[in-house]
Amino acid sequence: MGSVEKELKERVASLQKQNEELRVALNDRLSSPKKISLEKSVSSQAISRFATLIFFLGCLSLTAIILESWEATLAARVELTFFVPLMIGHGGNTGGSVVGSTVAKLASGQSLSYSRTLLREMSCALLVGAALASATFFFFLPFIKISAHTSLIVTCAIASITMLATFIGTSLPFLFSFFRLDAASLGPPAVTTIVDAIGLITYLVIADIILEASPSILAK
Repeated sequence: MGSVEKELKERVASLQKQNEELRVALNDRLSSPKKISLEKSVSSQAISRFATLIFFLGCLSLTAIILESWEATLAARVELTFFVPLMIGHGGNTGGSVVGSTVAKLASGQSLSYSRTLLREMSCALLVGAALASATFFFFLPFIKISAHTSLIVTCAIASITMLATFIGTSLPFLFSFFRLDAASLGPPAVTTIVDAIGLITYLVIADIILEASPSILAK
Protein backbone atom coordinates (compact mmCIF):
# COMPACT_ATOMS: atom_id res chain seq x y z
CA MET A 1 0.00 0.00 0.00
CA GLY A 2 2.84 2.36 0.84
CA SER A 3 4.45 1.97 -2.57
CA VAL A 4 1.09 2.42 -4.34
CA GLU A 5 0.31 5.57 -2.36
CA LYS A 6 3.76 6.94 -3.11
CA GLU A 7 3.33 6.23 -6.82
CA LEU A 8 -0.05 7.96 -6.86
CA LYS A 9 1.41 11.06 -5.19
CA GLU A 10 4.23 11.16 -7.73
CA ARG A 11 1.69 10.77 -10.53
CA VAL A 12 -0.47 13.60 -9.19
CA ALA A 13 2.58 15.84 -8.76
CA SER A 14 3.67 15.08 -12.34
CA LEU A 15 0.21 15.89 -13.69
CA GLN A 16 0.12 19.14 -11.70
CA LYS A 17 3.51 20.10 -13.08
CA GLN A 18 2.41 19.33 -16.64
CA ASN A 19 -0.80 21.26 -16.11
CA GLU A 20 1.14 24.29 -14.85
CA GLU A 21 3.50 24.12 -17.84
CA LEU A 22 0.57 23.94 -20.25
CA ARG A 23 -1.13 26.87 -18.50
CA VAL A 24 2.01 29.02 -18.75
CA ALA A 25 2.52 28.07 -22.41
CA LEU A 26 -1.10 28.85 -23.21
CA ASN A 27 -0.90 32.25 -21.52
CA ASP A 28 2.28 33.04 -23.45
CA ARG A 29 0.63 32.14 -26.74
CA LEU A 30 -2.44 34.18 -25.95
CA SER A 31 -0.53 37.24 -24.77
CA SER A 32 2.11 37.26 -27.52
CA PRO A 33 -0.22 38.01 -30.44
CA LYS A 34 -1.83 40.79 -28.43
CA LYS A 35 1.50 42.45 -27.84
CA ILE A 36 2.50 42.12 -31.47
CA SER A 37 -0.93 43.33 -32.58
CA LEU A 38 -0.73 46.30 -30.23
CA GLU A 39 2.69 47.30 -31.56
CA LYS A 40 1.48 47.03 -35.14
CA SER A 41 -1.64 48.99 -34.28
CA VAL A 42 0.35 51.84 -32.73
CA SER A 43 2.79 52.02 -35.63
CA SER A 44 0.07 51.87 -38.28
CA GLN A 45 -1.93 54.47 -36.39
CA ALA A 46 1.11 56.75 -36.25
CA ILE A 47 1.74 56.36 -39.99
CA SER A 48 -1.90 56.99 -40.80
CA ARG A 49 -2.06 60.04 -38.53
CA PHE A 50 1.17 61.45 -39.96
CA ALA A 51 -0.08 61.06 -43.53
CA THR A 52 -3.35 62.79 -42.65
CA LEU A 53 -1.77 65.66 -40.74
CA ILE A 54 1.02 66.31 -43.27
CA PHE A 55 -1.64 66.57 -45.98
CA PHE A 56 -3.70 69.05 -43.97
CA LEU A 57 -0.55 70.95 -42.99
CA GLY A 58 0.20 71.44 -46.66
CA CYS A 59 -3.36 72.61 -47.23
CA LEU A 60 -3.05 75.12 -44.38
CA SER A 61 -0.22 76.78 -46.26
CA LEU A 62 -2.93 78.05 -48.60
CA THR A 63 -3.66 80.76 -46.05
CA ALA A 64 -0.33 82.39 -46.92
CA ILE A 65 -1.25 82.35 -50.61
CA ILE A 66 -4.67 83.82 -49.80
CA LEU A 67 -3.16 86.64 -47.75
CA GLU A 68 -0.68 87.37 -50.53
CA SER A 69 -3.52 87.56 -53.06
CA TRP A 70 -5.27 90.22 -50.97
CA GLU A 71 -2.11 92.13 -50.15
CA ALA A 72 -3.43 95.34 -51.76
CA THR A 73 -6.62 95.25 -49.70
CA LEU A 74 -4.76 94.61 -46.46
CA ALA A 75 -2.20 97.31 -47.25
CA ALA A 76 -4.97 99.82 -47.94
CA ARG A 77 -6.66 99.05 -44.65
CA VAL A 78 -4.06 97.66 -42.24
CA GLU A 79 -6.56 97.30 -39.39
CA LEU A 80 -8.17 94.44 -41.32
CA THR A 81 -5.14 92.31 -40.47
CA PHE A 82 -5.95 92.64 -36.76
CA PHE A 83 -8.97 90.39 -37.24
CA VAL A 84 -7.45 87.62 -39.39
CA PRO A 85 -6.75 85.38 -36.33
CA LEU A 86 -10.27 86.10 -35.08
CA MET A 87 -11.83 84.93 -38.35
CA ILE A 88 -9.68 81.78 -38.51
CA GLY A 89 -10.34 80.95 -34.86
CA HIS A 90 -14.07 81.56 -35.07
CA GLY A 91 -14.42 79.38 -38.16
CA GLY A 92 -12.48 76.57 -36.52
CA ASN A 93 -14.49 76.79 -33.30
CA THR A 94 -17.81 76.77 -35.14
CA GLY A 95 -16.90 73.98 -37.55
CA GLY A 96 -15.33 71.92 -34.78
CA SER A 97 -18.41 72.05 -32.58
CA VAL A 98 -20.71 71.13 -35.46
CA VAL A 99 -18.55 68.28 -36.79
CA GLY A 100 -18.24 66.84 -33.28
CA SER A 101 -22.00 66.84 -32.84
CA THR A 102 -22.59 65.31 -36.27
CA VAL A 103 -19.98 62.57 -35.83
CA ALA A 104 -21.46 61.67 -32.43
CA LYS A 105 -24.92 61.29 -33.97
CA LEU A 106 -23.59 59.13 -36.80
CA ALA A 107 -21.59 56.97 -34.39
CA SER A 108 -24.64 56.37 -32.21
CA GLY A 109 -26.22 54.38 -35.03
CA GLN A 110 -29.10 56.74 -35.55
CA SER A 111 -30.68 56.77 -38.99
CA LEU A 112 -29.92 60.34 -40.03
CA SER A 113 -31.15 62.16 -43.09
CA TYR A 114 -28.53 64.52 -44.48
CA SER A 115 -31.07 67.03 -45.74
CA ARG A 116 -32.95 67.18 -42.44
CA THR A 117 -29.76 67.36 -40.41
CA LEU A 118 -28.38 70.12 -42.64
CA LEU A 119 -31.62 72.10 -42.50
CA ARG A 120 -31.67 71.89 -38.72
CA GLU A 121 -28.02 72.87 -38.34
CA MET A 122 -28.27 75.74 -40.82
CA SER A 123 -31.38 77.09 -39.09
CA CYS A 124 -29.48 77.02 -35.82
CA ALA A 125 -26.46 78.65 -37.49
CA LEU A 126 -28.65 81.47 -38.81
CA LEU A 127 -29.81 82.32 -35.29
CA VAL A 128 -26.36 81.90 -33.76
CA GLY A 129 -24.67 83.89 -36.53
CA ALA A 130 -27.10 86.78 -36.14
CA ALA A 131 -26.64 86.79 -32.36
CA LEU A 132 -22.83 86.65 -32.62
CA ALA A 133 -22.73 89.39 -35.25
CA SER A 134 -24.94 91.64 -33.11
CA ALA A 135 -22.86 91.01 -30.00
CA THR A 136 -19.66 91.71 -31.94
CA PHE A 137 -20.96 94.96 -33.43
CA PHE A 138 -22.63 96.40 -30.33
CA PHE A 139 -20.53 95.06 -27.44
CA PHE A 140 -17.03 94.15 -28.65
CA LEU A 141 -16.04 96.42 -31.53
CA PRO A 142 -16.98 99.74 -29.84
CA PHE A 143 -14.09 99.18 -27.43
CA ILE A 144 -11.60 98.88 -30.32
CA LYS A 145 -10.44 101.96 -32.19
CA ILE A 146 -11.33 100.98 -35.75
CA SER A 147 -13.35 102.59 -38.52
CA ALA A 148 -17.06 102.03 -39.04
CA HIS A 149 -16.28 100.28 -42.34
CA THR A 150 -14.01 97.75 -40.65
CA SER A 151 -16.63 97.16 -37.95
CA LEU A 152 -19.18 96.42 -40.67
CA ILE A 153 -16.76 94.08 -42.45
CA VAL A 154 -16.00 92.13 -39.28
CA THR A 155 -19.67 91.89 -38.33
CA CYS A 156 -20.75 90.59 -41.76
CA ALA A 157 -17.82 88.16 -41.85
CA ILE A 158 -18.70 86.69 -38.44
CA ALA A 159 -22.24 85.90 -39.56
CA SER A 160 -21.12 84.52 -42.94
CA ILE A 161 -18.34 82.33 -41.51
CA THR A 162 -20.76 80.91 -38.93
CA MET A 163 -23.04 79.76 -41.74
CA LEU A 164 -20.23 78.41 -43.93
CA ALA A 165 -18.50 76.56 -41.08
CA THR A 166 -21.80 74.97 -40.07
CA PHE A 167 -22.46 73.80 -43.62
CA ILE A 168 -18.99 72.27 -43.93
CA GLY A 169 -19.02 70.79 -40.43
CA THR A 170 -22.33 69.08 -41.13
CA SER A 171 -21.58 67.88 -44.65
CA LEU A 172 -18.10 66.39 -44.29
CA PRO A 173 -18.99 63.63 -41.76
CA PHE A 174 -21.78 62.44 -44.08
CA LEU A 175 -19.34 62.51 -47.01
CA PHE A 176 -16.73 60.50 -45.10
CA SER A 177 -19.35 58.01 -43.95
CA PHE A 178 -20.57 57.58 -47.52
CA PHE A 179 -17.05 56.61 -48.63
CA ARG A 180 -16.58 54.48 -45.48
CA LEU A 181 -13.81 56.71 -44.12
CA ASP A 182 -13.14 57.40 -40.45
CA ALA A 183 -15.17 60.56 -39.88
CA ALA A 184 -14.08 60.79 -36.24
CA SER A 185 -10.38 61.16 -37.08
CA LEU A 186 -10.63 62.90 -40.46
CA GLY A 187 -13.54 65.22 -39.69
CA PRO A 188 -11.98 67.74 -37.25
CA PRO A 189 -8.73 68.43 -39.16
CA ALA A 190 -10.56 68.49 -42.50
CA VAL A 191 -13.15 70.96 -41.24
CA THR A 192 -10.49 73.17 -39.61
CA THR A 193 -8.38 73.22 -42.78
CA ILE A 194 -11.23 73.93 -45.16
CA VAL A 195 -12.95 76.47 -42.92
CA ASP A 196 -9.68 78.33 -42.29
CA ALA A 197 -9.17 78.87 -46.01
CA ILE A 198 -12.79 79.53 -46.96
CA GLY A 199 -13.42 81.72 -43.91
CA LEU A 200 -10.39 83.85 -44.70
CA ILE A 201 -11.47 84.22 -48.33
CA THR A 202 -14.99 85.15 -47.18
CA TYR A 203 -13.64 87.82 -44.84
CA LEU A 204 -11.44 89.37 -47.52
CA VAL A 205 -14.13 89.22 -50.21
CA ILE A 206 -16.56 91.00 -47.90
CA ALA A 207 -13.83 93.58 -47.22
CA ASP A 208 -13.38 94.14 -50.96
CA ILE A 209 -17.10 94.57 -51.51
CA ILE A 210 -17.54 97.10 -48.70
CA LEU A 211 -14.34 99.00 -49.53
CA GLU A 212 -15.25 99.19 -53.20
CA ALA A 213 -18.66 100.48 -52.23
CA SER A 214 -16.88 103.28 -50.32
CA PRO A 215 -13.82 104.04 -52.49
CA SER A 216 -13.20 107.34 -50.75
CA ILE A 217 -11.76 105.65 -47.68
CA LEU A 218 -8.91 104.22 -49.72
CA ALA A 219 -7.60 107.71 -50.24
CA LYS A 220 -7.28 108.30 -46.51
